Amino acid sequence: MCRPKGSLPHLRFYIWKVRSWLAKRLPQRKRWRNQKVSDAELLALHLARIHFKHPYASVWWSLMRQLYPHLPSYTQAYVRLLRLRGALSGLACRQRRHRLVLVDSQPLAVCRWRRTKQCACAGAAEGYGTHGSVYGFKLHAFVSCRGEVLAYRLRPANQHDYRVAKGMLEHLELGSPLKVGDKAYTSKEFITPPKKNAKRPDNRWKPEYHRLRKRVETVFAQLAQAHIRNSQVSTFIALEARVALTLLAHNLNLWLNP
Repeated sequence: MCRPKGSLPHLRFYIWKVRSWLAKRLPQRKRWRNQKVSDAELLALHLARIHFKHPYASVWWSLMRQLYPHLPSYTQAYVRLLRLRGALSGLACRQRRHRLVLVDSQPLAVCRWRRTKQCACAGAAEGYGTHGSVYGFKLHAFVSCRGEVLAYRLRPANQHDYRVAKGMLEHLELGSPLKVGDKAYTSKEFITPPKKNAKRPDNRWKPEYHRLRKRVETVFAQLAQAHIRNSQVSTFIALEARVALTLLAHNLNLWLNP
């Protein structure tokens, strides 16, 4: 088995800290009579796997059952995680007003390219990313200069980045910040690097925006290290739960350690 990174006291402290944070934001009532753990404790154990970068959820749960014998089986824990995806999506991000936000996208494959004909995940489509062709979805996100994910959407991989980001702005509560993106977002709404063959270059671009652009790339690299791209799933619901769990774990590192 793959052992978690970090010491056992560090692991227990992280689980206790996250469980206390979640307990204030989730209902305490039990949904079933034979429920062995609360929703806060269940999510804290799942978030610990993301925090300690353990790649295999079933193996991780077996390790947790050795530390906490009262835990349910992995199948029961996974079903409850899928049912809590709505609460996860609400907790994962905080929409607050910012002076400047960064926007970018990241492809999420749901299966290998040679298995696309057998893929049964509804909504998946063929698209392209920086690493080549991908079959699945794209994670579109607005990120603050601090590295906090403010809002996100999951859309098929063939949808254009600009159209998705523009649609997100209509439903977000970020105020009227400056929106910095790459050349895929070239428009009046976003500040992008000027193209070499542009007839009218964007005079709003400043040299310091190059350094700020690295922040969103760093965030996506951290999400990739947390195995968000290893999303070979059979349903869109499972993908939603995994993405929301990973984003919440990422933001909790900033909220709990200011």
